[in-house]
Amino acid sequence: MSFIWSTAELGTLVPGNEPIRLRYGDTHPGRPPSERYTTIVALHGAGFNDNIWLPWISHLPSDVRLIAINRRGFSGSSATHQSCEILPNDTEAFGRYTVDLFAFIKFVVETLKVPDHKTDGSGGIVLLGWNVILFEPAGFMVGIPFDRPLWDDSLPPEPLGRGFVDGLLQPLPAEKLPLVQASVDDMLVLAHDLHSWNGADLKEREGLARTAFTQIPPFIGLGILCCTTTLTACHQCCEWLTDICAGQANTTSRVIQGGNHFVMATNPKEFNDAVIGSLQDLGVQVGV
Repeated sequence: MSFIWSTAELGTLVPGNEPIRLRYGDTHPGRPPSERYTTIVALHGAGFNDNIWLPWISHLPSDVRLIAINRRGFSGSSATHQSCEILPNDTEAFGRYTVDLFAFIKFVVETLKVPDHKTDGSGGIVLLGWNVILFEPAGFMVGIPFDRPLWDDSLPPEPLGRGFVDGLLQPLPAEKLPLVQASVDDMLVLAHDLHSWNGADLKEREGLARTAFTQIPPFIGLGILCCTTTLTACHQCCEWLTDICAGQANTTSRVIQGGNHFVMATNPKEFNDAVIGSLQDLGVQVGV
């Protein structure tokens, strides 16, 4: 089993902007909504497109349909947003990509017609984000400063992006590299992503994150996954999220021993066990 590739034509999402298209891979295109299955919509991180999910597919249970999208700028999708006014950390571009995501989920519901959530816990849509849905490093999303520089802002965009990717790939064993390199995308787009954030500064990003996670609505479940050997910024973010979500019945967290920043590709069975286990913790009837 693998992806069947298609393009979602989402139209004009913001007046005055160009129409948006997003390339996506689907493990079960045309699967009827009368079947009992849950849909996972997966979103890649910065620098790596949705090929990152390919090694995971063979481990998915039969009652899961995986749909993975390429964000703007990545292979087959619309170009990155060019902001009218370059605000600090390009919050306008970040906002556009969030709107894209909502529009794609609407497309999945209305056009692909996936099953809705049933009272027995089957059906519904799970949103799976690598590094808190959109961008990385994850800690920066919730207002945690870097413990060390992760890229060199003195470099032109393309070498800047390449240096960031090389730094992420460097710890991987040689035999695992091909699994990840298949998803490496455009370095200019990566440089754009590394300067597009959900707030103008760390304080604003932390405030936004606290608003989002302090009291999660009861109809939404949240699962937090982290590998023991990923980046410090990711550990910090997971710890921050776990602390702020403590005591909320509709949240769960799991730690994957070993693994790395690319665990979905390099350790797909362990990743699958953690994802499916988290969904079961949250009452989703999947993999049973």
